[in-house]
Amino acid sequence: MKQTINILFTALLAFTVMVSCSTDKNRKALSFFFDGVPQPDTVAALTDTGSRPSESNVETGDSALARVVTVYTLHYPFEEKECMSCHNENSPGEMVLPEPDLCYMCHDDFANQYEVVHGAVVLGMCTSCHQAHQSRYNYLLKMTDQTLCTQCHDLEQVLQNEMHSDIGDTECTLCHNPHGGSDQYLIR
Repeated sequence: MKQTINILFTALLAFTVMVSCSTDKNRKALSFFFDGVPQPDTVAALTDTGSRPSESNVETGDSALARVVTVYTLHYPFEEKECMSCHNENSPGEMVLPEPDLCYMCHDDFANQYEVVHGAVVLGMCTSCHQAHQSRYNYLLKMTDQTLCTQCHDLEQVLQNEMHSDIGDTECTLCHNPHGGSDQYLIR
């Protein structure tokens, strides 16, 4: 009896391996054993945040599921594995300079470029908006533009301004410079 079960199990395993090379055959084999196996073209991939990915970050192939490819923006020293350009060699948890001086070794000091400077820039808090190593958003931002801005700026108060009454999820930086400008509203 035990030998018969082993033979059946081995045959089932071999059958599964043989048919799993093709999406259509794989679906047919799975459908034989399980109810509700979806058609390959009806399965939608989701990102890890639960939102639908754009075509630019989805790989499709012979698989029933599209595979989501997360594209990251990498900070140059991180990408080049030049950790010690920012981190203290003797104490990797410490930086070679405090923020923002560390950032200004490579990046522009926006505090001197504008008549009015954004509060985070004045305080030298680059990492309140930007990731230090990698981000799924442009400019190494920590999150999407409007979501990031409303971490500090009250959305209800912003929406009370008639210019913002129907902004939806429009990016703040389309109209406002995130580092500074010539007036208190940092209008571009």
